[in-house]
Amino acid sequence: MTDPIRLSKRLIELVGCSRREAELFIEGGWVSVDGEVIDEPQFKITTQKVELDPEANDTTPGPVNILLPAPAAGDGDS
Repeated sequence: MTDPIRLSKRLIELVGCSRREAELFIEGGWVSVDGEVIDEPQFKITTQKVELDPEANDTTPGPVNILLPAPAAGDGDS
């Protein structure tokens, strides 16, 4: 019997990516285990089939600006 290992470690072995890249692939929903998408890098596997979607993208979204409306003139304490 094979000892269970983390999904991220198995993905690193399969595709030769860094640990951070593996975590981004998994958390991004690009990795399946026996056909089921798993989004937890710590998920333990043994002999299951691990696949990385060929369209996989490990980039994180860029910064986002959130604009909040300013209070209308005259609103506030008098």
